[in-house]
Amino acid sequence: MRRWFLGAMAAMLLTVLATSGAGAHAAYESSTPGSGDVVAEAPDQIAVRFTERLERSYSQLQLFDSGGDEVEGTVLEEGNDEYTMVLELPREMPNGTYSVLWRTLSNDDGHTAQNYFAFTIGSDADVAPITIPSSGDEPGGPSQWFQTASRWAALAGLAALLAVWPVWSAVVRPSLGPVWRSAPMIVQRMHRFALAAMILAVTGSVFALIVQAMTLPDGTLLDKVLNTLGQTRYGELWLYRLAQLILTGLILSFCAWWFPGRRPLPGIAAWLIALALPLPFSLIAHAAAQPAGRAMAVTADVIHLFAASVWIGGLLILTFVLFPALRGVSAEQRRSALSVAIPRFSVLGLISWAALGLTGFYAGWLQVGNLEALRSTDYGQSLLIKLGLLAVVLVLAAINLVVVDRRIRRAVMSQVPIWSRRLRWTVAVEVVLVFGVLAAVGQMTSLQPAREALAEQSQQISVPFELDGGNAQLLLAPGVAGVNHFRLEVPEHQVSAETEALLRLTIPAREDMGTQELQLPRVSDGAFEYHGSELSIAGDWEMTLILREQGAAPINAVAEPTIGARVPDVDLPGEPWRFDPVGGVVGLLLVIIGLSGLVFVAYASTGSLRKESGGIGGAALLLGAILILQGRIDPALAVAEGAIDPNDTAMVERGEAVYLTNCLSCHGADLRGSGPDGAGMQPPPADFSAPHTMTHTPEDLVYWVRSGKQGAGMPGFDDVLSDGDIRDVLSYIEAEQEHFNHKP
Repeated sequence: MRRWFLGAMAAMLLTVLATSGAGAHAAYESSTPGSGDVVAEAPDQIAVRFTERLERSYSQLQLFDSGGDEVEGTVLEEGNDEYTMVLELPREMPNGTYSVLWRTLSNDDGHTAQNYFAFTIGSDADVAPITIPSSGDEPGGPSQWFQTASRWAALAGLAALLAVWPVWSAVVRPSLGPVWRSAPMIVQRMHRFALAAMILAVTGSVFALIVQAMTLPDGTLLDKVLNTLGQTRYGELWLYRLAQLILTGLILSFCAWWFPGRRPLPGIAAWLIALALPLPFSLIAHAAAQPAGRAMAVTADVIHLFAASVWIGGLLILTFVLFPALRGVSAEQRRSALSVAIPRFSVLGLISWAALGLTGFYAGWLQVGNLEALRSTDYGQSLLIKLGLLAVVLVLAAINLVVVDRRIRRAVMSQVPIWSRRLRWTVAVEVVLVFGVLAAVGQMTSLQPAREALAEQSQQISVPFELDGGNAQLLLAPGVAGVNHFRLEVPEHQVSAETEALLRLTIPAREDMGTQELQLPRVSDGAFEYHGSELSIAGDWEMTLILREQGAAPINAVAEPTIGARVPDVDLPGEPWRFDPVGGVVGLLLVIIGLSGLVFVAYASTGSLRKESGGIGGAALLLGAILILQGRIDPALAVAEGAIDPNDTAMVERGEAVYLTNCLSCHGADLRGSGPDGAGMQPPPADFSAPHTMTHTPEDLVYWVRSGKQGAGMPGFDDVLSDGDIRDVLSYIEAEQEHFNHKP
């Protein structure tokens, strides 16, 4: 059985690890000038905003001319917030096309990303093909499967170690009364499991640290590890994680394993440290990258990891501790022990599954959002693999609970060993499948969330080319007539180091334009890129891809895409609900308590306990739901924690235009309530220079702009202004209020 178990687990891991994809987390969101823009005059600076907070020690911007030479005289500065970098430019830059190479290390999830975008100074006549910056290749470092494997190892170690004391104290130890004579052997086996879990947890975390350090570009591996530990948020949280693991081992060494009541304090401490173990993992996960409602997202992720670890670690403890310990006892003793262990583990498992379902749904809402993102992105496909494996595991768990457990308790004594053996096999299959689940989770944590990936896809079109042995893909951004970025992705087995990629472009309806031939520079093993304005006319194009190398026959493929005048519509997910720290976190914890109470109702042995559990559970569910709904952050403020930003020049400029159109008539050009339409209004329009108008919460301000102010003459603008308009105009008003504060 051991050989079968190890072989099946390896096959499951290889299947999931084979899922490909590239992670990009602190990714490009927007810039001024924007990607592909043509600006009449040279800007003073380039401001680039990214999707996650930046680790300043690593993140950078560089400017290159069309020949691929770096422009001298630029100065990198921090932006107005943690998401932005600014590159100050030298004066009198000549007309032409420039590329901005960006490199980021996410302060939220610790992942690196690298790419570039181009813009042109002058007019359309100045648009020129660019030489891809040599450092703009795909970022080096560990491969995708290596990153996934490192995260799998860390998560497997977490699950095994976290579950040691909760499962021992709540499931295994209470079931061992009938086999008390075997106590020394069973405790010794549990000690060995705890030691192995400790080694796996520490080794997995060290493996993850090394892989994380390998993503940095400079220095030896030792230098990279030291820089990661000393200069990044990931390193700080990793040290905190390591300290927790060591503390867990120390606490477990002081616990009274056979008689927990004799030393209750170490047992309580073991439960508390188990609750805290997932926190450093969640603080460096996608949940920590939420622009608003981060506390709720991280709390949900902690609960998700804790519930998964208790359940997965519990399966490991049953497989490697309890079941082997019961092989040498009589059938009656085995039945007595399993009749206690299985129902107790079922309660623990059902609570874990309820928590997993609730928090997993919210995480899916945050990171995926709709079926299109689930279906068409690498992250979504990894999630589908995870859900498929979990569905099979759930069926096996139901069989154990409904069929096997009853058979063991009710079968004649001669049948108990048979059903016990079947229980061991089904649990072993569950263990194999959950290791596959962990591999899928490891893959997901190293991939760009589906919501962000789909947003990127909406800004480009894909042109497939059919090749023998696989398909190539040409990505065009923005995919409309004019300046475009070309990225050709070819299966690596189709190309060698000498392969050249050419693209011939014709538009059949315009024979006078002839044929244009582009040579696409290679930027990584299977990727070639180009930037230019050859697709200048909307219409039906014919594209011929040619892959050639010396001494071999060229490979040709033809595609006939339609290039439109505007970007095609993509079914993007709507914004998820986000919640404030108090209402969201407390409400979520109460809902989990309520679900736990309802699970106890099904397993309570007495009517009074069933009533108490049901009453407490129902009340907690109701109160938790109310708190969560009340804690929802207004959609206008949910885009970022600093959604109203008087320091954002672009927001203030847009807000001034909104103010002049919609607010000036009452509040006046000087914002003091002196507008012509406000004359005689009772109460008068707000004077934004008055101190009391500067103390209102953003939620109140958004509500008044959207719905109007009761008891005053201010109307609501819900049908006139978008959420973005509301943020902009409030940013403008706050910026003007700061000027009032600085006036003598």
